[in-house]
Amino acid sequence: FRFFCWGFEILMEMTSKREEERNEKIIRGLMKLPPNRRCINCNSLGPQYVCTDFWTFVCTTCSGIHREFTHRVKSVSMAKFT
Repeated sequence: FRFFCWGFEILMEMTSKREEERNEKIIRGLMKLPPNRRCINCNSLGPQYVCTDFWTFVCTTCSGIHREFTHRVKSVSMAKFT
């Protein structure tokens, strides 16, 4: 029984890892689309954050402003998208 639980945890961890990799690949692909290469708010090049309230790409400066309004913002390079 313990082995089964242990194996199940590994299976879940592997599935979770695969899912994270898949989601990261999707996010990176979306970042390459021409409309997403600029911050939705200030039009600066190369946004590195996602405002998950609106699912838009934003720059560092605008991510701080969104946070001031208590919007949820994630770094594309540091966060996990599950």
